[in-house]
Amino acid sequence: MFVKSFWQRFNPWSAPGESVSLNPVEQLTMRFLLNLGQGTRESIQTEVDSTRVAGPGEVDEALVRLMDQGLVQTSPDSDRGQEEALYYPSKKGAKLKGHIPIEPRTVTEFYL
Repeated sequence: MFVKSFWQRFNPWSAPGESVSLNPVEQLTMRFLLNLGQGTRESIQTEVDSTRVAGPGEVDEALVRLMDQGLVQTSPDSDRGQEEALYYPSKKGAKLKGHIPIEPRTVTEFYL
């Protein structure tokens, strides 16, 4: 009994982490932000379109969902307005670096 409780306490892999499910547009958005560090909505749209055809509404929905999950943050610049707000990955979102496929095709669940 002691060995089991000791192992559970000190084994970092024994505790299940939080999971997030990301669709392909969200995965491409996160991959872009993780590689470049930050981007505007237009630059994210251009990057997503270079890999997969996605409408502006899909990219906007992806950004909103990623912000709701705490994976992406925004810092609106008072001079630029809402259209030119910069989006960047949060510390929580940075845990996904290296785990998102180059060309995602399906909804994937990631464990943080």
